[in-house]
Formats: sequence, C-alpha cells, structure tokens
Amino acid sequence: MFSIGKYRSLTAMLAMLSAILGAMTVASPSGSSMAFFPHPFHVCIGQMEWNDSDRWEVALRVHPQDLEKELSKVVGKSISMEDDEFPKFVTDFLNDQFFIARFPIDIAQQEIDQRVTEMSKGFLRRSHKTATDNPALEATADDASGEDPMRSSLKWIGMESERGWIWIYLELYPPRLEATSTSQDWLVHQLFLETVERQENSVVIYPQPRTVSSRKYSLQFKKGQPSAMMKPREGIK
Repeated sequence: MFSIGKYRSLTAMLAMLSAILGAMTVASPSGSSMAFFPHPFHVCIGQMEWNDSDRWEVALRVHPQDLEKELSKVVGKSISMEDDEFPKFVTDFLNDQFFIARFPIDIAQQEIDQRVTEMSKGFLRRSHKTATDNPALEATADDASGEDPMRSSLKWIGMESERGWIWIYLELYPPRLEATSTSQDWLVHQLFLETVERQENSVVIYPQPRTVSSRKYSLQFKKGQPSAMMKPREGIK
C-alpha cells in the first residue's frame, strides 16, 4: 500500500543532493538567503520503489513554475496548482513524460528513440479535448495503458510542498505485455528536457521493497538521452 507519510523521509534522504545542486535557495547580494526565484538549476530528482502489489511507488520533485508553465502551454489555458483539475492534468502529462517501455533486447538505440517518440502521443492534449467536447467520455490515466501494452501507466496519489518545490507521488503500473527473457525495460524520463535549458533528471531505483540493506541504482537523463535501460529486478541481489 502506497503511503505518502512513508515518503516524507525521502526529502531528508535527498537533502544533501539538493544542497549540492543549489536548487533550494540562492544567496542575495547581501549574503542573506532568499527564495530560489528564479531558480538557476533545473534538476528533477526522484525515486522509484517496487512494492508488494506488483507496481512501482514513484516520487518526483519538480519546480512548480516549470510544471505550471508546461501544463498551461499544452492545455492552452492558464493552469495552477490550486486548480481542481491539477492532479488529472499532471497525471495525464506525466503519462507522456515518465514511463516504462518494454522492448525486445535486440532492438537498436535508434529504433528505441523512435518508439519512445511515438509513445509520447500527447495524452494530456487528447484527454483535455475529450473532456471539453464531451465530459461523459473523459479519459483516465489508466486508459492510457490500454493504447499500448508495451508501456506503463500512472495513478495519482498526492503531492506536498517542500520549501518552494513540490513532491509528486504516483503509482506506476508496469507494461501489460508480459516480460520475457527476450525483453528489456527502459525508463523514459523526458520531463522538461526539450523545453527547459540545461534540464537534467535523475531517479534512484529500489528494485525490491526498501529495507536498510536494500540495493539501489540510479539513472540519469538529459537532452538527447531521454531513456535509460533498467536493471532486471531479479538480477539485483
């Protein structure tokens, strides 16, 4: 069972990384600390942990201004965190930006990049148009997975603020296409990579439910490199 309270320790665990990146605050000319506004670093840090319900628990830290700006551009109207539809807009948007894709192990990188582009179909645009044209036909995040069994889908859990940033909590349902010895999972994390200058993303992955002795690994993403191969969960000892 996903618990937001469980993830409140995540902010403490990643505080050192946040400080190193300088993303929390910037110093004023007088040497005093001021609100990180505008923020000079563009880094989305996050975590994925496999749970006992055969899904991933996801926590992503983003700058609210970047997210609101991107959502407003995609939807075609001003969007803010206070909007009632904000959770749905974010979930639909992230379904195109943060997902697991299951490909054959012998696929070339060029073809992977092409398929990733095809999978990023603009679900937010489609679901917003559908809801506007006919509210009774409004799509849900889970509907996105029905379009392609080779990719995952997201479910909104909640969010909370941390010193001007926001943590978004989600559950990620793996691709419905059965994993085999001839397939490989790739994590796609292209959030802001094409729209924010010098954007970099990183994710710490726990392949099993986390304990003190749990092994983990991290993946990095930047412009031109929106996907990274995940390690097989059974291969992590």
